[in-house]
Amino acid sequence: MPIAVTCPSISRRCGWFLARLSLLLTMGVSGFGAPVTWYLQNVTFADGGDVTGSLVFEASAGVLTSWNITTGGGNTAVFFPFTFTPANSSIGLTTLPSRFFSFSSNQKFPNGYPPPDNFNEDLILRMTTGSQLTDQGGTIALDVSNINNSVECFNCAPYRLITGGALSSVPEVSNLFSASIGLLGIGIASLYARRRL
Repeated sequence: MPIAVTCPSISRRCGWFLARLSLLLTMGVSGFGAPVTWYLQNVTFADGGDVTGSLVFEASAGVLTSWNITTGGGNTAVFFPFTFTPANSSIGLTTLPSRFFSFSSNQKFPNGYPPPDNFNEDLILRMTTGSQLTDQGGTIALDVSNINNSVECFNCAPYRLITGGALSSVPEVSNLFSASIGLLGIGIASLYARRRL
């Protein structure tokens, strides 16, 4: 014979308790330490080139776990198309006052200058956000106010400035699933509380 599990006679309090518990569980699973995929949107260079791709960042830990970012177009005689990944580049991070990403190629390339200044140098892509990235995601504009913030360069001349763009996030599927479960739990608990009134 099935056993019916019911709350005590104070059904309204029981319903609210279940709703709050579901909300806390949702926040605990999806709100802390969750890697977020950030996609580059409309990121452009002053010479007509652009930047596309994405990076995966865990803001609470300050850890960049993956990136796949391609620069192309514009002055391709100097700035050839290049895709920065963990396999061919390293990353430098700073946190204050905003989030600064500096991707540096592991291989050195000709800097495009004529002799005697034609050295082989690291290809560097710098991007600075206007505000901090968070584990909740969102859309954050890039800071393009000066050369030190957002630029592609050969350590760091010649260079081309980033003139605009943003990072826009899409949470990992697991976070969307856990958030959906949490919201479903809140709905069921609220419905239960109403029926027990």
